[in-house]
Amino acid sequence: MQVGLKGLAARAVINYVMTELNEISSVSNEEVNVILRNALSLLEVEENDIHRVKEFIRKMINQ
Repeated sequence: MQVGLKGLAARAVINYVMTELNEISSVSNEEVNVILRNALSLLEVEENDIHRVKEFIRKMINQ
């Protein structure tokens, strides 16, 4: 999965998921869902940050 990803944030989230899954010896569906929900939250944070950076860059271009 990570091979096709170019962004650092996306790769970091995949690393987080894989690390969390590897640290749990027997993973229940509930534990997997918690990990995946946390990953989605991390992605939402990254999306918001990226949006703010894009807006900043656009304002700088238009000055």
